[in-house]
Amino acid sequence: MQATSFFNGVSGLKSFSQGLNIVADNLANSNTYGYKSSRAEFADVLYRELSYTGSDLTTEIDQVGQGATVWSHQLMNQGAIQETGRTLDLAIDGNGFFTVKNLDTEELYYTRAGQFGVDGVVGQEGFIINDQGYRLQGFAIGDDGEPIVGNLIDLQIPVENLPGEATTIVGLGVNLNPADTRVNQVATDIDPEVSGTYNYSSSTTVYDANGDTHQISVYYQRVDDYAGTVPEGGQTVWKASTFETQDGEQVANPADPANTFYLHFTDTGALAGVTDSTGATVSADSIGLTMDFGEAGQQAITLDFAPAAGQATTQVAEGYSTSTNTQDGFAEGGLESVAVSEDGFVTAYYSNGEMVDVGVVALTTFASPGNLRREGDNLWAYDADAGEIWVGQPTDEEFAMGAIEDQSLETSTVDTATEMMNMIIYQRAFQASSKTVTTSDEMIKTAINMKT
Repeated sequence: MQATSFFNGVSGLKSFSQGLNIVADNLANSNTYGYKSSRAEFADVLYRELSYTGSDLTTEIDQVGQGATVWSHQLMNQGAIQETGRTLDLAIDGNGFFTVKNLDTEELYYTRAGQFGVDGVVGQEGFIINDQGYRLQGFAIGDDGEPIVGNLIDLQIPVENLPGEATTIVGLGVNLNPADTRVNQVATDIDPEVSGTYNYSSSTTVYDANGDTHQISVYYQRVDDYAGTVPEGGQTVWKASTFETQDGEQVANPADPANTFYLHFTDTGALAGVTDSTGATVSADSIGLTMDFGEAGQQAITLDFAPAAGQATTQVAEGYSTSTNTQDGFAEGGLESVAVSEDGFVTAYYSNGEMVDVGVVALTTFASPGNLRREGDNLWAYDADAGEIWVGQPTDEEFAMGAIEDQSLETSTVDTATEMMNMIIYQRAFQASSKTVTTSDEMIKTAINMKT
């Protein structure tokens, strides 16, 4: 008598026990961020074949199964996105994995758990790390503002203050009123203390090389006896002079007459050009001045009267106004916050109002992500069965990359109801398999006890 049923029953006990282990593992990780549930996949085992000749002289094959086996298959489904409000909590909506590097082994691992923070260890400040201290990988940003895709780097947020930058350009979009009948002679110097010597003024705060601020004002005076070079199309002329507020007083900066220049307008009110204090043509829309900021030294600043399309200085009948007043300098600032855009740009925001893109988060996808090797700690390692690897920027359509959700985490994909149902199924199947073992045991006992 053969005991095949006995061993088949034992294989059933082992298979359903393993299935229950998978269920238990899923349930234990039902609240683990970035966790992907697994599924028990059962298969029959190699058959034993018995051949015999049937009544019609054909060969019949009688196959007897050898039980069942089971293995665990990872289900790489999208988890729900949960907002956390915490900086550097990142979730992936779509395909891809975050890539992190173990500094001790230089090995790369992959994860969907985006609980990142900033390293505070002396000498390693600012690197973005996960709970295990592994560094998040990304791309540097080129001079064109685009990520240098292909070369992974350790993403780092500068923790030191952002140095200030001196102002080099002031953008002014001003409208001067052609209906104003107050007209002066060129020889009449503009005096901020005497209102009759100017028609309009605008002020801009600029920064010197030390990060200190200076208030520069431009005063505009309509004149009717200009005798210098006239740019092509020029019809009307306004004289302008720059002054700096020092101890409550307006002081010419640069010193007179270098602080004076002329704006020329066409008969339609468009800016025809700018000439300097000597009456020579300088440019179509700007003037360069060298200002003296005391201890900070001399500083070249360009006044641009057409800083962008649709923002040029004009002379039309809409009254006086300043629609554009910008400058490119800023004071020193401390880091206030960090944000990550859906396409992976990591941006640092500073107390001086500046923001700096410090890198781009990289995502990695695989031909068969379900075959990655689980390493624990919410990490996967590459396995040859996972196939080809693609590394790119979030939202990259070429590689079907997912998007980054900032201040959010991806929840576990475990469905508790499904796992409870599977638990009942495996329990009943385990009980049934145990019955085949006990029944086979009774049959063997009966055969042993038979007497001849």
